[in-house]
Amino acid sequence: MGFAARHSKGSVFQCNTEGFKYFKLSELYKADGPSTVYPVQGLYINHKSEFGDAPVAICEEFFVNLPAYMLEECLDILKSDQDIEDIKAGKVGFMIEEYEKEIGKKTKICHGIRWCDIDE
Repeated sequence: MGFAARHSKGSVFQCNTEGFKYFKLSELYKADGPSTVYPVQGLYINHKSEFGDAPVAICEEFFVNLPAYMLEECLDILKSDQDIEDIKAGKVGFMIEEYEKEIGKKTKICHGIRWCDIDE
């Protein structure tokens, strides 16, 4: 594979996202619970977020904002030809996990994801 093919990826996921809305993990968790697997059709980095670069998953009918702590992991996924091919082949999903985080003297409910392999 030549240099251009390795580094000129641009939009590697050809998804029709017209009309897609953004959801927070907490909204999906509240609506669907912890056992739902969300198939991933693509990932991208939102460079226009008010909190800096932010990872976003493209799901079947919507976008979902992923936690900021996953930025480096998502950047690594986007650099991996194998990971990109797995996503394109419909082999990747995630489940939402709820956890508590201590912030000062308060406890905050937060949401993260756990990647899942989807069998064909």
